[in-house]
Amino acid sequence: MLKDLRNNWRSGIKDDASSLSTWNNMAERFRNFPVPKWDKDKFLKLLDSRVSFHKEMNVLDIGCGTGIFSIALSKRVAKVIAIDISDKMLEYARLNAEKHQRGNIEFICADWKDTNLQQAGWDQSFDLVIAHNTPAICDADTFEKMMHSSRDYCFFARPTRRTDSVLGELLEIIGAPAKSKGRDDDIIVALAILWGQGLLPEMTQLKDSWRMEKPLEEACEFYIDKLKVSHELDAAQEQAIKNYLRSIAVNNAVAENTRTAITIIGWRNNRKYLK
Repeated sequence: MLKDLRNNWRSGIKDDASSLSTWNNMAERFRNFPVPKWDKDKFLKLLDSRVSFHKEMNVLDIGCGTGIFSIALSKRVAKVIAIDISDKMLEYARLNAEKHQRGNIEFICADWKDTNLQQAGWDQSFDLVIAHNTPAICDADTFEKMMHSSRDYCFFARPTRRTDSVLGELLEIIGAPAKSKGRDDDIIVALAILWGQGLLPEMTQLKDSWRMEKPLEEACEFYIDKLKVSHELDAAQEQAIKNYLRSIAVNNAVAENTRTAITIIGWRNNRKYLK
């Protein structure tokens, strides 16, 4: 049964170039996100309540984006390795770290699915590994690689039960299934993998919502790239996407509202309970 579940968790990424373009596009928006505070951010508060932090810890942040969680964590630990596929995200991450005077973060531009733990020297090398709302953990292989990189704590977070007001309509227009179902099933597989290895995972849900607004022409490029990540689009579908976005634009801008539950799975690789 576990083998069947594991085989069903497969990456939906069909076009790496479109994926990279999408995240480089998002970097301009993400650069303005503030570094979260330990007494305010729900994810950090969860970590603080479950992890016994100490100054000798080494941390891996998979899919670090603009580095906001890396920077927050760097204040509690010895070193943070932060990896992301987007060079544009990392450009802002380095500026962020410099602004906050954090010299104990190493930013690496790389694709997690292509990372060899043995060659990187990362096999069971980290005291804490996080993957927060990142598509870097896209299948059973990348999830198990995350597991193997840690000698103790791991926290895997991703949006579930998600609705996107614009993207949902576009998926219908191109005749594709809604994306949320796949995300929800992935959580089941992750729990099964952990339980099957004798580990003691703990699951938490945090409600979240956000609004994104883009100029019309930028939105057309963004959504076409985003859909190309997991779907092959023909010229007629691309035109249908543009027509829909033009029909909903207000003042030459497209706004999308997203509602989701961030599902977080935490565990310890030493088979102990979380604190």
